[in-house]
Amino acid sequence: MAITTTAPDTTSQSLLEQIDTGVLLRIHAGAFFGPQIYYKIWSFRGITQFLEMAGFYPAPVWVVLAGVVETLVAIGLVFNIGAKYAALAAIGVLAVAAGAVVRVRGLGWLFNHGGIEYHVFWLLICFYVFVNEWQKRPGLLPRAS
Repeated sequence: MAITTTAPDTTSQSLLEQIDTGVLLRIHAGAFFGPQIYYKIWSFRGITQFLEMAGFYPAPVWVVLAGVVETLVAIGLVFNIGAKYAALAAIGVLAVAAGAVVRVRGLGWLFNHGGIEYHVFWLLICFYVFVNEWQKRPGLLPRAS
């Protein structure tokens, strides 16, 4: 990774040309975990009942585990702390969430009818973030210097 001491010349670029869309996507992918975390705290009983119906036992432990993982994922993505690993963890979390929805409600697509559309969309966004971070720093483990 090269470190430069001069900033790129952006005087001839408009504001929209200067925006790094990969960064925006990463931040939004992480920020969208905020309501999920909030819901786990304030609707603990409802989430616990849902996870019991999906077959996660003991459900309260799974709710806490999901909340912790989602919090770490959100911090990683929003603040670019291990973003590649956070995106990979987010993909896992969202795949499990989609699977739980399918197990409880059956395979449906439209989110507003209890389907997995939103989970799949968000999972794909996190996959794009993972690919973008991979392209910046290939590999899962840091390379020895």
